[in-house]
Amino acid sequence: MDLSEMLVDIYGDLCHQYPEFKKALVHIDENLPIIKGDRSLLQQAITNLLSNALKYSANKEIPTVSVTYEALANSHQISIKDNGAGFDNKYIDKLFKIFQRLHDGNEFEGTGIGLAIVKQVIEAHNGNVTASGKLGEGATFTLEIPTNL
Repeated sequence: MDLSEMLVDIYGDLCHQYPEFKKALVHIDENLPIIKGDRSLLQQAITNLLSNALKYSANKEIPTVSVTYEALANSHQISIKDNGAGFDNKYIDKLFKIFQRLHDGNEFEGTGIGLAIVKQVIEAHNGNVTASGKLGEGATFTLEIPTNL
């Protein structure tokens, strides 16, 4: 599947569903690869990450989200970075667990299962997902998906 095409479609769908996302500055790397994998599962994982990036940066004066790519020796590395609410890295062990939220549900809507789904999907593809953040300054989620799927 063409990852660039998928991301553009996902962003368009999210903007249709949440018109406020249109005000974000979104940069999608032009050199995203064509990857192998379960299209619907990967689309769900990437939708969750892009949606979170847009949601958690929506309160910034200029919400900014970037999707970048790096080819590693045996994997594709895709990073989604935002300038949003971020998180305290001391709670990173809770981040990918179901129903574990690091922000008040009144401040940001959601069910608390999105990142758990991302982790399951990426691990089902023999990959890895990591995150880093700084409270009030944004977060970066990085996916590594093997090239030999």
